[in-house]
Amino acid sequence: MRWTPGKRDWVFLMAVAAVVLFVSLLPTPRERNPMIPANEPHRTLTAETHCSQCHALQGNQPLSSRHPKRQDCFKCHRRADVL
Repeated sequence: MRWTPGKRDWVFLMAVAAVVLFVSLLPTPRERNPMIPANEPHRTLTAETHCSQCHALQGNQPLSSRHPKRQDCFKCHRRADVL
């Protein structure tokens, strides 16, 4: 016995394809977040651990209380001088 797809099967497959396409076109967090400035202090960054020197609570430019407490800055922020 051979199975043949019916109209409902094709509608389901098209709906799945539309959802996959929609999700793949959503902007990634890295695209929505601000870029790392191309100024002199940021141009010399080589490791994410250096970010906390200025952006810690006691630093020159502390992060807001809403910012996630993470140390993988380059995962969400990309450099402005490297496109």
